Amino acid sequence: HAAASPDLVAKYAQVHSALGGESHPFVTEVMEKSGVSLEDALRLFFWQMAWLQYRGHLIQHAHEIPPNERAAFEATMRNIYGRPGIWQRFYATFKGGGGVNADVVRYLDEVLARPG
Repeated sequence: HAAASPDLVAKYAQVHSALGGESHPFVTEVMEKSGVSLEDALRLFFWQMAWLQYRGHLIQHAHEIPPNERAAFEATMRNIYGRPGIWQRFYATFKGGGGVNADVVRYLDEVLARPG
C-alpha cells in the first residue's frame, strides 16, 4: 500500500513536524504505550485508516445485505472494533475527528452497543 511505504511515511513525518503539525492521538498513544517509532506508528495509522474507510463503504450498503449475512458482518465488526487492541483504540480515537462518515460511526456504535 503506497500510503504506508517507508519513504513516504518518513517524508510525511519530517514535513508534518517541520510545519508544526501535531500527531494524531492514536499515533501518540501507540508510540507511548508500545515504544514504536513515529514512522511505524504512522504506518499503523494509515493502515487502520485505509481499513476503516474500506469498511465504511461496505457499511453504507449494509441495508442491502440479506439479514443472515448482515448478522455475520456485524459480528465481524464487533470482533474487530469491540475488543481491546489496536482496532478498537484506532476507532475510538479516530471516529470523533470527522474523518469518518457520521452514518458509518452511528452504525458501528449501534452494532458495538448490541450484545454479540
